[in-house]
Amino acid sequence: MLLATVDISPLYATLNQFLGIFLQGLAVIAVGYVTYLIHKWTGVSLDASASDSLNKGLQNGVAIAMQKIEGAEDVHKDINIKSKIIASAASYAMTHEADAVARFGLDPAQLANKALAYIPPPPSIVPVVAVAAPVKTAA
Repeated sequence: MLLATVDISPLYATLNQFLGIFLQGLAVIAVGYVTYLIHKWTGVSLDASASDSLNKGLQNGVAIAMQKIEGAEDVHKDINIKSKIIASAASYAMTHEADAVARFGLDPAQLANKALAYIPPPPSIVPVVAVAAPVKTAA
């Protein structure tokens, strides 16, 4: 009986090379996916946190300015009072929420525009709630 030996070292070397390339590709994909997840998680949470702190800063700035500025109850009648309140709120936000202001790259004029949203509406504007009358159906 004659037994032959086959040298598989070239086959092994080729398979080893392809396996190495395949594993390197998987590693690149895994690192890319983990990087994407980290960026998605930290980027969104940091933007949301900065936005919340900026909005709270503007809200607090308007509230403090309305308490300090004389005649603030006439905010909707006198543009000078409204301008003082808005300027004070923007200054407050730039001082107390400097990180959030820098993150979004806002200047004082943009902060003043955002502060307008936190000035309370005039007292004559009352939301109207519609109440539906009961509907009678034919029996």
